[in-house]
Amino acid sequence: CPLAPRSKLFCWMVVFTQGYEADLARESHSRWRGIFACDAWSVLSDGNLDPIPITNIGSMRSPMAPWGSYYNAEVFVKAWEYVTADGRYLENAWTVKADPDTVWVPQR
Repeated sequence: CPLAPRSKLFCWMVVFTQGYEADLARESHSRWRGIFACDAWSVLSDGNLDPIPITNIGSMRSPMAPWGSYYNAEVFVKAWEYVTADGRYLENAWTVKADPDTVWVPQR
């Protein structure tokens, strides 16, 4: 039985420049792991993440919610708007949004 051709993946994430997310993104990028192992990828952020090329989406500040997380839906709506305007997702069979602390193994 022949194997089906592998589907192409466009992967993206939103990363805050301050805090542990930036360090995790840089480490993944340096090893070409996580989203950086996808066929195409994009990192959206609120500032510089050298050496990772990013799309700056401006402020990502969100108020704290009573359950201990954040009211951040507006940040991700804004991020999706940038992803769709960029259009690279259209060149791939699948679009994957992952967090910087997600263990993502696209080769599997």
